[in-house]
Amino acid sequence: MPHDPDAQPPTPPPHPPQQHPPRPGPPPQGYALPPRQPEAASPLDAIIPTNPMAAVSCYLGIVSMILCILGPLLGPLAVLLGVLGLKKWNVQESAYGKTTSTIRAWIGIVTGVLGTLIGIGVIVMIIIAETAN
Repeated sequence: MPHDPDAQPPTPPPHPPQQHPPRPGPPPQGYALPPRQPEAASPLDAIIPTNPMAAVSCYLGIVSMILCILGPLLGPLAVLLGVLGLKKWNVQESAYGKTTSTIRAWIGIVTGVLGTLIGIGVIVMIIIAETAN
């Protein structure tokens, strides 16, 4: 083969693109993270409440119905803690705790309202009975 003086030397092949390690952070647009699995329930969840506000709301609501005179004081507190307990569980997840805490919070709200109304009724009856004498 004759050597051509005007010929240019062959160009080398292009370099392969460099691989960079993936960056931590949010996934690229269009990709979603896999759903987070809720925690497994344990037998201890039945004994120790996972949402103390809901448990206290439940107990205060029941006590406000039993001790009628304290209903107007304990009932609204039970309702407030019940609502706060429900809002707290909009953030947290647990297999057992979510259901139990929701039920306890609603028991606290309902019994708190009833305890307040019963307490007010008892106090009104006591005042009427005292003024009638």
